[in-house]
Amino acid sequence: MPFTKLQSSTNAMQNLQRIQKQPEVINEVKTVSAKRSVSHIKAMTLPQMHNMQNTLKKHPEKAKIEQLAPIDAAPEEKLVNQIISPNEKSSTIPEGFTVLKFDQPQVCSVVQNPDIPSPKSMILDPVIDLENVVVPTEKETQFLNSLPRRPPKTVIPVPQNRNSIPIQVKQILSPSSMTGFKFQSETAQKLVQKKLRIRPSEIELEPQSKRLLSDFDDIRMKNTMHQLTHNIITLDVRRLQTALFVSQINANIGDSHKQQVGADLSSAWPHYLWLSLWGIILGAGITLLIVFSLMKSILNGLSVLFYIFISLEYTLMFAALKTGQYGTKVETGVEDTAKVKVGKVCIVIPVGWGIKGLTESQKDNKRKAKIDVLTNTLDAANLVFEATDIFVFHNSSEQELPDQIMMQCCANRSIYVPICIGSKSVSAYYGGMLGQYLGYEYVIVMDDDTRLPQGLTKILNGRLECDAYCMAIAASSNENPDQISQSAQILIGLQDIEYKLSDLNKLTQYNFTNTSSVLAPHGAINMWRTSILTDIMQEHNCIFHGEDYQMGLIMRNRHPKARLGIMSNIIVNTVAPSTLHDLYMQRYTSWDLAAQQFLWGGFCASQRSAHYMQVLFCLPCSVDNILIRVSTLEDLWTVLQDYLRVILFAYHIIMSIVYGYVNIGVLVMYLVVIASQWVIAFGLEYVKFSNRPDLQVNKNIKLKTVILFPIYRFCFSFVRVAALLRFFFKFESVKRNAQPIRQMNLPQPKELHFAFPGINNSQAKDQSVDLNLISEIVQSTLNAQKTQTRFKIGDLSSVMKQKTQAERSDRSRLSLQQVSVDQCIHDSMNTVKQMIKERSDINRERSDHK
Repeated sequence: MPFTKLQSSTNAMQNLQRIQKQPEVINEVKTVSAKRSVSHIKAMTLPQMHNMQNTLKKHPEKAKIEQLAPIDAAPEEKLVNQIISPNEKSSTIPEGFTVLKFDQPQVCSVVQNPDIPSPKSMILDPVIDLENVVVPTEKETQFLNSLPRRPPKTVIPVPQNRNSIPIQVKQILSPSSMTGFKFQSETAQKLVQKKLRIRPSEIELEPQSKRLLSDFDDIRMKNTMHQLTHNIITLDVRRLQTALFVSQINANIGDSHKQQVGADLSSAWPHYLWLSLWGIILGAGITLLIVFSLMKSILNGLSVLFYIFISLEYTLMFAALKTGQYGTKVETGVEDTAKVKVGKVCIVIPVGWGIKGLTESQKDNKRKAKIDVLTNTLDAANLVFEATDIFVFHNSSEQELPDQIMMQCCANRSIYVPICIGSKSVSAYYGGMLGQYLGYEYVIVMDDDTRLPQGLTKILNGRLECDAYCMAIAASSNENPDQISQSAQILIGLQDIEYKLSDLNKLTQYNFTNTSSVLAPHGAINMWRTSILTDIMQEHNCIFHGEDYQMGLIMRNRHPKARLGIMSNIIVNTVAPSTLHDLYMQRYTSWDLAAQQFLWGGFCASQRSAHYMQVLFCLPCSVDNILIRVSTLEDLWTVLQDYLRVILFAYHIIMSIVYGYVNIGVLVMYLVVIASQWVIAFGLEYVKFSNRPDLQVNKNIKLKTVILFPIYRFCFSFVRVAALLRFFFKFESVKRNAQPIRQMNLPQPKELHFAFPGINNSQAKDQSVDLNLISEIVQSTLNAQKTQTRFKIGDLSSVMKQKTQAERSDRSRLSLQQVSVDQCIHDSMNTVKQMIKERSDINRERSDHK
């Protein structure tokens, strides 16, 4: 009878039926001892092996060759499982191997010629004793024939080492990861896919995602899948879930997706054409004013109008200073070590190196500074959240991901998630989707330089009524106050006053009525319901400038009944620029540039960008939106001042110095504005926050900060003018053809119900998934990236010759595992007997019951 190998003991019943119909050829094989073990073969000398080889050449019967792949071999070094016919040429046997036979039928082995060193191999079990195998009786054989053809479902045990992965698991891998394997039949392929309930290609990891789990071995994978089955959340479980999530995304991201979030160079000529038309209109208007001698009157009228609207701005500031009230501070003690409940709220931290166009030394310095800031951010977050609820989305379109430096920084502190698109908005989009897949109720999107306070734990563990939240922020430094200069502390304190005024404005909007809402959150940190965040980001056009304002406006349009609240019981520290150059670049390239985007909207910028006109004319006419409209009108006039600021300032300087004409009304209004800024800063620090030292600027620099605040505001008002010029003449910041994420056709992750508990699908819940088989597939794909060496059976000798001398000396002989069909029959017969016994017990119980 020819040798037949069963892939699992469950299929033994079908193989028995097939074996009975095959002719017997056992007597043709010459045998020796039945209990000859592998250790005995290994003890043979070289002449004895050659003598046995010559004997086999004289009797060329069929022989079974079975060899396990080396431990460090590539996944393509597959199990060799073939029968060599006596008519085939000797070259079919790999070089250095000798065919051995024993007296036990159906069992033969192969040992390697000691003259040719072998690769590393695992120590295998000895030969199984087959003398006491139970032969099925005629009654049992008839019962086996009466069983249905479809085999029962079985669970393949997880192997303890990577070389013992069953061949049927490797066969279901796609050619992209395990080339050379095919299904034995279409029926086997359908059975495997039906058993998995998903396609094997859906759980394969692309090469970059494999590196996320490079430290996983078979035992660790088995434990992780066990924890995932029993809903135990650990770092390994989260790493496996995110690897499966991000693998399908990065594998399908192309250059077209990256171009949609990059600079829109195609909008150069229409932008300059638009500028030339406006230049012609403006030049014609100035010419007419000069001809008719109306320029002086127009400038004087604009000066009066300028300061009238400025008075409106400071009136709103005084109103916010009076009505805006911070919540009661959350008290925390040293012994308070509680954290946010696992699975309720997660953190998404988009991170990018920002090193494009820098030299190598500048890149190294930028990376070091970024790692220092991110380390402090994660350390603060770990005091509030478990590491399993913190996800660092490293996004980049140029650098190769995953990045080892960033992975090392995130190790044991958070979950590292690489996204091959350099966009904060795309990271927030996928972060909301991941939070929804994992079953989180809320998702916090925050910058990598934001530090969470420990008091946030009590708030998040309590009842959350709003659909989204922004949080009160404060300017701080990444270093200790004692380590920075006093000028840097003053500059940070000036920004802190601006942050507090912004918080008071949002508090006034939120408390205007019982159902009113904040228009837009802070860009540094905001929290959303997972379903709302995903829906909002689908309409986002990925423009970085003012992305927080756009998120708030999209929420007002798509979810008019949703409420955006503000948490003022805690203060979130965010790193502020400590030098004038850094502060100038922040305002020039981002903040003030976004204000111009909001002014022009579709006229000059992207047609899908958020702008002030949408707030003034598109929001519902309700009491809740009255204060929002007034605040937006004030913002609109603030931006319009940038177009008149330089012209009016130069006009009054020239008139006063050259012509000796001083406009008393304009001078008085200017002094009123300066005094108003002093009053606001003094009232904020010395009156409003008198009982809240945690909200005040450092007392060592408080007075200097208050005195310098009006000067600081006046100087940086001209930075807005520079941002205006950048907006018009640097068309990369315009991006006229920006599209929402919904139209970008970004790759979507697979809805793997066994891995993502947040996916609600009743049909998927009824389907069982073999998690053990999935763990073997994932582990096999992980093993695929540990070496790039590939060879087939015919290339075995050439690959062995390429081994180094050190590797060749590790093993002198190749140990082979011997598999017996009779052992599978023995196991199956025990199962059948147990089934017969159970059936007889059931029939006996039924008869007794009757």
